[in-house]
Amino acid sequence: MGWFVWNLLDAKSSLESVRSHVLSAREAISHGDSKTAKSDAEQARSAAADAQSSLGSLPCRIVAGIPFVGSPVVAATGISDTVSAVTNDVLPHLIDAGEAIDLDHLRLPGGGLDVERLSRAREPLNAAVHAMDNVRALAAEIPSARFAPPVEDARAKLREQVAELDSLLSNSERAAQLVPSMLGGSGERVYFVAFQTNAELRGTGGFIGGTALLRANNGRVSIDRLGSNRELKALDWGIDLGPDFNGLYGDLESTKMWYNSNVSPHFPYAGQIWQDIARKEWATDIDGAIAVDPVALSYLLKATGPITLASGEEVTSDNVVKLTESDVYERFPTDQTARKEFLTTIAAAVLEKLAAGNGSLPAILEGVGKGVSENRVMVWSSHPEEQKVLEQTPLAHAVPETASPYANVTIINSAPSKLDYYLRRELSYTAESCTDNRRKSSVAVKLTNTAPDNLPDYVDQIEGVEGPPGTNVETIYLHATTDSELKAVSINGVSVLDTIGRGAERGHPVYFLTVVLFPNEPIDVRFELSEPSSKGAPTLAVQPLVDNGTKRVDVPAC
Repeated sequence: MGWFVWNLLDAKSSLESVRSHVLSAREAISHGDSKTAKSDAEQARSAAADAQSSLGSLPCRIVAGIPFVGSPVVAATGISDTVSAVTNDVLPHLIDAGEAIDLDHLRLPGGGLDVERLSRAREPLNAAVHAMDNVRALAAEIPSARFAPPVEDARAKLREQVAELDSLLSNSERAAQLVPSMLGGSGERVYFVAFQTNAELRGTGGFIGGTALLRANNGRVSIDRLGSNRELKALDWGIDLGPDFNGLYGDLESTKMWYNSNVSPHFPYAGQIWQDIARKEWATDIDGAIAVDPVALSYLLKATGPITLASGEEVTSDNVVKLTESDVYERFPTDQTARKEFLTTIAAAVLEKLAAGNGSLPAILEGVGKGVSENRVMVWSSHPEEQKVLEQTPLAHAVPETASPYANVTIINSAPSKLDYYLRRELSYTAESCTDNRRKSSVAVKLTNTAPDNLPDYVDQIEGVEGPPGTNVETIYLHATTDSELKAVSINGVSVLDTIGRGAERGHPVYFLTVVLFPNEPIDVRFELSEPSSKGAPTLAVQPLVDNGTKRVDVPAC
């Protein structure tokens, strides 16, 4: 028995070493340090082999055959086999991809990216993605070790890490597929850029505060046109996005009025509307659209360093959000032109820094990745083959046409005001277990308006609504699971079912209602539904606010 315990502890130590070296190798690859990555990968392979040797010893094999008693050994063996597949079959391709890209030489002199290097990374990344098929299968087959909590915990953590690595590799492979062409590797590209401000919410995030046209040619990017939203005009007619869209947003004239052009949470709709605006207003055909918000800009400024305005004022990652979404309204309470120019100048300066090659590339990629993970950076391509790939990533910010469990809560400022800088939100999506074809589910939305009472009139002046200074008005939209049925809706426990508006978008039933938010008086809105016991991972989509708040998902898999 002592020999068995010694072998088990030795395997545990080896597996912990594997994890440490794999994480170190990934970090080295992300910083372009292939020498360290190779060293860590080799040590990870050696530790994985030691773990397999210990778990394959005679005492471990004997104990593994004993019912119940042997389950921790069987689980530990599955863990060892999985990590060995990562170290032997995945890491080498990932290192090859890092060497192909070579971060030290990826930047072009004067700014821009070497699109040929990015293209060369696609083959090894594709090989790594395919190698992950076996890793996922091995991880899924690891049996439970509930009688040995440390082993069961290691099993759970490994599965999480496998899912994370799988997502990372898939998104990296897609990026290697998309970025070269989208950066003009096969000819010049033109993109509409929208700077969204979360101080006045729209479906994809916020009101358009400014715009730009970007040109990309063989990896180099330049700003071709820069302007505030004052340069955008209402169109005489807009594009037709179908009866569902018209039914939900027709009264808002979203395809004609630029200020409501991104009211739907489905970003590709905003991209198509902006393409129509660019054609009719600027006689320019765009290849796609990009949206960013001030919080995303703060992540980029952390990488590039601060910008200095003509006045000498310094804009940093720490002050850019407050400056552009709150302070600006106090600084220019009545001069809209000056205010919009101020916002646009800051956003353009950040883009110019990026285009010029300022900042550490790994730090920039980290900032972009954080913005994407929080839905603060969105991209749409007018090229169908590229858009199809984009919609497999968070960048697309698309409402998926899926039957899997789904909830998407979108808040639209209906005042209109600039008070959403002070909005705080908590979300939850829960459902019963799958004991029948249908099950009960609920989506809860807690909203708190933290606005102070001394704001400029432009920020909180709302006509026709009684309330203290800082009172806000919002419309809440819920996109629910396909074939769901709304059973009840309440605000602070009081039923409001008879006030609910209804529609549909991309196969999802949509329910909406308007609420008044008094300062520092939270409201709890609860949607009670009956939804199909659908297969697939549940999704609770997040609309980017200044503060994304908290979210909770408790939806058992079917």
